[in-house]
Amino acid sequence: MVKREVLEEAGCECEILHELGTVFESRAALNFTQIRYYYIARVIGEKNELQLTEEEFADETTVCWVRLEEALQLIKDSNPTDYVEKFVRLRNIIVLTEAITKVGETE
Repeated sequence: MVKREVLEEAGCECEILHELGTVFESRAALNFTQIRYYYIARVIGEKNELQLTEEEFADETTVCWVRLEEALQLIKDSNPTDYVEKFVRLRNIIVLTEAITKVGETE
């Protein structure tokens, strides 16, 4: 399932290196609960075109390939203004920090 999602969302095949963990999200203000699974993976082969939905195409969705540390800094430097964006920012900081730690342990 992860490999299929990466192919659809990022346009490339991947090799799963590690299971990073699971995040249970509960946003009380939106009466929203979701489970997210995180993995560390490596790109295999070429990076191809994205398979975007109409909404993603309209939003001008793109993929930007950066190192984990740079991704973490980009997110830390962001300044979200609404509830959902603030929640997602915090979640992504926690996940990327854990990913950097895990990758450092395996190198």
